[in-house]
Amino acid sequence: MNVQVSKYRKVHKPRISSVVKEQKRILPLYGTYCIRALERSRLSFNRLESARKTLKKVIKKNGSIWQVTFADLPVTSKPAEVRMGKGKGAFSHNVALILPGMVLFELGGFALTNKLAFQAYLQSSYKLGINVELIRRIA
Repeated sequence: MNVQVSKYRKVHKPRISSVVKEQKRILPLYGTYCIRALERSRLSFNRLESARKTLKKVIKKNGSIWQVTFADLPVTSKPAEVRMGKGKGAFSHNVALILPGMVLFELGGFALTNKLAFQAYLQSSYKLGINVELIRRIA
């Protein structure tokens, strides 16, 4: 069964303003650690999924992962060497709009150590391709 979530398949390209708007969440809600973005970007679904798989591979059964940011904005593109006009291009992929200070992933669990969380953060930051930081909740 194919369920359509949004009203339109093709949306306008949003402009990412230079003003930092994402200041609601500074600390993790679900886990002990969170991976937070330091710059604005448009992350594709493939990058987010690759980072999530890397986190899962490093952490294994020592902790849990919560993905807070999802790629839910459709992007269209026209094929190569096609003339201008004739409408908007076909659906290409999904992206997530990332603002500075936005939480991407949260990590937690009783067996999750500082060293393991930092190692998972390093591995996933290579996959994301943007500057991120690891935040630890002080309890």
